[in-house]
Amino acid sequence: EGRIDAALTLVDGQPGPFRADVDADIASLAPFGAIAGLNLGGALSLDASAQGDLSDMTLTADLSATGTGLRSGIAAADPLLSGTSDLRVAVALDADGVLTIDRATFENPQLTAEVSGQGSADTGGSGRYDVRLANVGLLAPGINGPATASGTLSSSGNGWQIDTSLTGPGGMSGTTSGSFAQDFSTADLSINGSAPLELANGFIAPRLVDGLARFNLSLNGPLALNSLSGTVTSNGAGVTLPALRIRLAPMNVTAQLGGGRANITAETGVSNGGRITVSGPITLSAPFNANLGINLQRVVVAEPGFYETTVSGTVGLDGGLAGGANISGDLSLDAVEVRIPNTGGLSSGSLPSLVHINEPAEVRRTRDRAGLLRDMGD
Repeated sequence: EGRIDAALTLVDGQPGPFRADVDADIASLAPFGAIAGLNLGGALSLDASAQGDLSDMTLTADLSATGTGLRSGIAAADPLLSGTSDLRVAVALDADGVLTIDRATFENPQLTAEVSGQGSADTGGSGRYDVRLANVGLLAPGINGPATASGTLSSSGNGWQIDTSLTGPGGMSGTTSGSFAQDFSTADLSINGSAPLELANGFIAPRLVDGLARFNLSLNGPLALNSLSGTVTSNGAGVTLPALRIRLAPMNVTAQLGGGRANITAETGVSNGGRITVSGPITLSAPFNANLGINLQRVVVAEPGFYETTVSGTVGLDGGLAGGANISGDLSLDAVEVRIPNTGGLSSGSLPSLVHINEPAEVRRTRDRAGLLRDMGD
């Protein structure tokens, strides 16, 4: 349901002043999903008006829109759209071709954003933005609290200058400053700050990581990992591996980035006991070729109630982490303790044809206690 009202005045047979008003109420966005290729949903009402003069290409326009129960079909975006969302935009274009964004705001219970600025194709321009997310936990479960980002973007016609900052919960902070080419094909940026490692948990579940990563990076060249250099560090981090029943902590990691690869130095304790160190380079593009040296220092490997041993030695990993890497090394095991449960499930485990030669007394006593001598008639 909608209404369009428009008028155009001709001056000496040429287009001159005009105005247009549009009102629309869309009960469901679902039918538009097939056109957009998205699983759209929700209701939308909008009111737009524009007026100007085609003789000198001047224009002022206002738009207001309200959506309820919006759905984009994008899993990462939909949690930000629940409730009522309001969009307000006011722009003006003058006879010199200067576009002014007086106001552009978006607001709902989860997200608020505001943009303003002024510029033209001939002289460039500048703009400012402010964004606030009410709860980072909507995107990264386990990290609760608001996050804000603000900054400026300007151009003089030969490129873009950017200056932005970010703050959030769990030690989240960051600044980015520098320049982009006019077509955004290359950049010269300084990127500094810190981020909670818990941001990754949604992608690696059921494994969990915790701690804080600090980064001091530069990007100089095309917008690609090969252009990135600098250092990423994390001290006192932890990784929980439920399937292996172990936790790696405290973990200290340093990654030196440059030339499309990261040189890694890492050390960690193991919850069962022992330490592990890792060092070597990893290529930052598929298949993520690596040449890592891994050192195990008295690492306790155990399955509670079944076995326990201590492993020491070195392992080398050479090749693609995405698959096909060669793993070789030299590991030594201290005393291996194996516990055989006293259950009926192993009563059929005798080996009648097995003959013990020069059997030590301790082994014979163990077999006797297990009833194997009687089972085998030995």
